[in-house]
Amino acid sequence: PDATRVALLSQTRLVELRLVRPGDHSLVGAIYRGRVTAVRREQSAAFVDIGQAKAGFLSLRRAAKPPAEGSALLVQVTKDAVDEKGAGLTDRPSIVGRYLTLRVGSPGLDRSRRLDPEALEHAATVLGAMDLAQDGFLLHPAAAEASDDELLAEAKSLVDSWAGLRDQGRTAPSVVKPAPDPVLRAIQDHARTLQSVLVDSADMLATLKAALEQTVPALAAK
Repeated sequence: PDATRVALLSQTRLVELRLVRPGDHSLVGAIYRGRVTAVRREQSAAFVDIGQAKAGFLSLRRAAKPPAEGSALLVQVTKDAVDEKGAGLTDRPSIVGRYLTLRVGSPGLDRSRRLDPEALEHAATVLGAMDLAQDGFLLHPAAAEASDDELLAEAKSLVDSWAGLRDQGRTAPSVVKPAPDPVLRAIQDHARTLQSVLVDSADMLATLKAALEQTVPALAAK
């Protein structure tokens, strides 16, 4: 009752254990429509109200463009708040899929280090009709197992998802996309190698199946 435990087993050997306690839920990955409360050129930082106790921190050195004080801004949490410091933010969000990650504001195509260069060349051909001048993609290792149709379909789905998020609501601060569920994140991290998933909660089982049907359908059956 005091924690959710996620254990990764290789046959009977424990490989990894994650404990998720109430209140421990990370905000990393969540997307907010925030309000810029201050721009500090001398600190190369902007502070953004995302509805949390502390304003988030956006590095101007890494920002797509310098924000104006008082303006609304779409940001993604890259680091949880610590002590007196607010959450780390980026104005170049990433939308993660099974085979690809859409990288908003980062043009071009790149690959995971675990993926062969040939896979990148092939993906460039498959996605050749898409405009990558503004937003680009990162290929996951699982992309090597995807068909051309699956790769193209996911790329288009991620672009559509971002378009929907970008246009969602105008209130600032507000949550545009919540952070991934930590249990779901643990399963997705090992999507390529999982043989089966055992769940001891009917509610959690239903939640995971519904989410995986949308992101990694092959895992939903496991």
